[in-house]
Amino acid sequence: MFYYNPFEGLDICYLCVTAKVEGSDTCDGCSPGMYKGELNGDEKCLECAFGKYTASQSSTECVNCPTGYYGLLREEGAITDAVTGNGELSFAVALNSDSLGTGTRVIYNDNSQTTISELTDGETYYVLQGTTTSKMKLALTKGGTAINIAPGGGAAGNRILVYVPLDRCSGCPRGQYGTEPGQKAEIDPSRSWYVSSGCSQCGIGKYNDQSKVNKESGCKLCNKGQWSGLIGADDASDCINCNSGKYNNEKGQNNVAVCIKCLSGLYLEAVGSGDESDCLECPSGFYGTEKGKAFCLPCLPGTRQPGSGKVECLDCFSGRFSDRSKSNATECEKCEKGQYMNEKGSTICLTCATGKYMNEKESTECKTCGKHTYTGARKAHICDVCPIGWSANKNGQASCQICSVGQFGKNNTQTDKGCHKCPKGFYQKESGQSLCAGCSLGKDFFFD
Repeated sequence: MFYYNPFEGLDICYLCVTAKVEGSDTCDGCSPGMYKGELNGDEKCLECAFGKYTASQSSTECVNCPTGYYGLLREEGAITDAVTGNGELSFAVALNSDSLGTGTRVIYNDNSQTTISELTDGETYYVLQGTTTSKMKLALTKGGTAINIAPGGGAAGNRILVYVPLDRCSGCPRGQYGTEPGQKAEIDPSRSWYVSSGCSQCGIGKYNDQSKVNKESGCKLCNKGQWSGLIGADDASDCINCNSGKYNNEKGQNNVAVCIKCLSGLYLEAVGSGDESDCLECPSGFYGTEKGKAFCLPCLPGTRQPGSGKVECLDCFSGRFSDRSKSNATECEKCEKGQYMNEKGSTICLTCATGKYMNEKESTECKTCGKHTYTGARKAHICDVCPIGWSANKNGQASCQICSVGQFGKNNTQTDKGCHKCPKGFYQKESGQSLCAGCSLGKDFFFD
């Protein structure tokens, strides 16, 4: 048993049970890709029709390419760049030498360019001996007379499609799936690639990263958190993630509108999220007024938010504040002793003025110093009692007044406070004294 190879440039040989010697280029049976029909009286081997193939020699019929596969012109279009005076087609890019054996069938396709007048659009021709990878001689029949293609303009940009007998079928490419067996592929001039009626493109919201898929269920759904509006997507990367702040909880979605915004008070940093539970509550000290946000905003100074998942922050109560240097507050701080705040939403506390005090935290106003007490300091916690010999006859005094000459001051912590006139028989010639002196013998002092 030997092998043979009927084509130039192949990297394999075909099994031929009837071959007699090594290095054969023929086989007693028909070559793969060809068959000998029962009604074929001249016993020539015939080429399989597109959409069918034979994988071994001595076949009497070609079989359909299975679902998920199709018969394909083996060579994509070769584009002419000029013609020579010898009637040859010239190609700027060398053809695939695997496909250029003498007798190879080709199809002329002008691709909407200025045509070559000696060739008919859509006609089948055969390669003649002497064809190279960059020059091509053609005939209407195998081994027939060469077509004399005149040199000159109008030849560049024309497409020649090359194919060889099909000993195998090509699988539907990635992004597509097979629909029925025995189908062929044809060139799509608008796209310069092959399309087959036996292969359909995966629909939007789906992709297929494998070739030779034979049913629509082989198209994979874009994951949750993703979508795709692309027909015939051939990779998972063709599925687009929902943006941060949004999620999508169903597979196979086909447009960006399916990405659902997280509710107000929630946020979502990641992209491509596939569940509503991925939306997280804004933490305490933060808020979210809008839907579909990737982050929450910190509470501004003067506000607070002790809870989570909130859409707004709350003003600080009177008697409290939230410092400008401390955003995202969960609670407002109490005004200290000696301070007050009589408005909501404040960023500071005000200081009690002189003559006033506050001995408690979280106050909305300051207390006024009573009679015979005072404070000359701001932010006072208490008022001081005027010392003996001094008095403050009005409320809210920043200082005490000294008792005048002829007066004395009692202890201001007692009931009888303030400055008093010296009684009859007594006198005081200095101010700020706590007692009056008695008159000496022979002297009288009279006071009103």
